[in-house]
Amino acid sequence: MTFAPLLLLFLLYLQTDWPPAPFDLTPDQAIVLSIAAQGLVVVTAAILAGVTRFRLRLVDVAELRLELLALYATGVPLRFRLNDRSPILRAFSRGKFRIAILSIAVFLACLYGLGWGWAMKQFIVGWWTPFLKPVLLLPYLVGMVMSWFFYYETDRAAHDDFWGGSDYHSRSAYIVLHLRHNFLLLAPQLLLMMGLESLHLFVGDGEQSDDVPILYIALLAGLLVTALILLPYALRLLLGLRPMPSGPVRDHLLATAKRLRFRVSDILVWNTRRTQANALVTGMLPILRYVVLTDRMLEEFSIEEIEAVFGHEVGHIKHHHMPFYMLFLILSLVILGTGYELATQWVLPTLKTSGSFLADVVDHREWYLGLVAVYMFVCFGYLSRRCERQADLFGCHVAGFPPFIRALEKVADINGIPRQRPGWFAAWQHGTIAERVDFLRRTDVEPDLESTFQRRFAWVKWTSLASLAVAVGVLVAFKPWEWLRYL
Repeated sequence: MTFAPLLLLFLLYLQTDWPPAPFDLTPDQAIVLSIAAQGLVVVTAAILAGVTRFRLRLVDVAELRLELLALYATGVPLRFRLNDRSPILRAFSRGKFRIAILSIAVFLACLYGLGWGWAMKQFIVGWWTPFLKPVLLLPYLVGMVMSWFFYYETDRAAHDDFWGGSDYHSRSAYIVLHLRHNFLLLAPQLLLMMGLESLHLFVGDGEQSDDVPILYIALLAGLLVTALILLPYALRLLLGLRPMPSGPVRDHLLATAKRLRFRVSDILVWNTRRTQANALVTGMLPILRYVVLTDRMLEEFSIEEIEAVFGHEVGHIKHHHMPFYMLFLILSLVILGTGYELATQWVLPTLKTSGSFLADVVDHREWYLGLVAVYMFVCFGYLSRRCERQADLFGCHVAGFPPFIRALEKVADINGIPRQRPGWFAAWQHGTIAERVDFLRRTDVEPDLESTFQRRFAWVKWTSLASLAVAVGVLVAFKPWEWLRYL
């Protein structure tokens, strides 16, 4: 659900006005009711966590009774491990997901039904306007933090049950870890959007005159370039990343980078308190590019498996996936936004003339966000999964197919990812572990599969970019400044 706050943020930045509170409520009353509604979600999370801990204690009591009976009958204590914990913890995981969905639904109900957006806009005006959208998101974010506060004891019990010992992190560290994980996508976008709103206040909408668009384009380009350059350093601060200590692993990875002619500023370690085994690469420019490995990966993986994962991240850079993603998303947003605008301009007058109630339903820009979400899930997800396969193959060529396959299997086991059916939201970008492993094993036996895959994906990738670029070119030719509204 790390994309949920990001989608809500985009929704907020699509809007400038929200419906007033019903029943003639004052802004103060609307604010109090909205906060109370989000509080009910937190109460639901607390009940879920409490019930789960109670069920786990019942299992512990049952085990203790069996041990006492065995000790009484034979004089030898036995250790029973009942299998009732797994379904309890799976139900807890499903409950957390449903509460996350409920939290989004309640936030939207507050925003549009209880007048939360309208009420806050009465107090935040003028030069404070760029701070309005972050403030509107606060109840949802605070509700998330409070839910994590109550989930902590249950997640700790699950950790101790499976791994034993008492090395689980503290409650504050648990919350900070979740904040960092969820703000990985949200914080940079939030700062960028605040900058764009400030830019709109300074130069206007960039649509009315011939002079303003040139200034707007220059400032927008400067803002985007600055964000891209500083993003790796921002993530380093946000995640609390530290340089990998000197030793055999670091020396081996640096030697691998030199062999691959891969320029990297540093290799960093993400301290997740042994909760995650993962890796990532960030930074389009070599002067500020980091490869990040989690602490659990460094502990559990062999040096060959770590090299395979490192090769996977290098593959993203060697295949130019970051520039491809950026161009694809920018061009797609322009086309989707313009297409949506033209469609509503054509449909709305007809509906209003006929007096259809659908006019009020269609006349909401939230449908644009839904269109973008579906497009991202289907089209971008398809391309992203193919890019991951390219990076997988590169990692296999760096360290060999067996080490990389073992690394994938360990990622699934340590992170608790089901191999076959992890869920749509967990596999839409990377694909399932089973699919990736099966493809790599078949490619290891039949090398011709790789050349066929690379050839077909190259055709799909460049055809999609060329088609989007031509469409944007036509748009710019007919409406030179209209496309600015969707960046």
